Amino acid sequence: MASNAGYVQVLLQEPERSEILGLLVQAHIEMPKYPLHCTVMYDERPMDYPLCTVNPLKVYEATIQNVEVLGDGLVFHLISPSLVEEHQRLKDRGYQSSYSAYLPHMSMTYKFDKYDTLKADFLFASWAGRKLTFSEEQFGDK
Repeated sequence: MASNAGYVQVLLQEPERSEILGLLVQAHIEMPKYPLHCTVMYDERPMDYPLCTVNPLKVYEATIQNVEVLGDGLVFHLISPSLVEEHQRLKDRGYQSSYSAYLPHMSMTYKFDKYDTLKADFLFASWAGRKLTFSEEQFGDK
């Protein structure tokens, strides 16, 4: 049975994780169904094992660009040379990204409406340019 070895993620670290979750709760925006994370690679091919190692202790910094709807998620778009480098490293090791371009982002929720989007825009308006820290790289649970 194939695993999800084609999915690699890094988890948002404290104190930003608690701060973001607290603001979502205050605004009555549905909590995310997954831990707050940034996908580094999504290769949808079935894989029985990872194609390379990951470094769970490495720290990745990202800068928030804006809040936006992306696909089925309400996300922070991120700027992160270190995440882009890690994505490329995984591609160099044989992963094939399921998307034509890598867009670093962190989904805040997947169940939202236009009012949630407006609330998130207001809540996080001053967060553009703020740094987020990710670590605990892992072959994910998606």
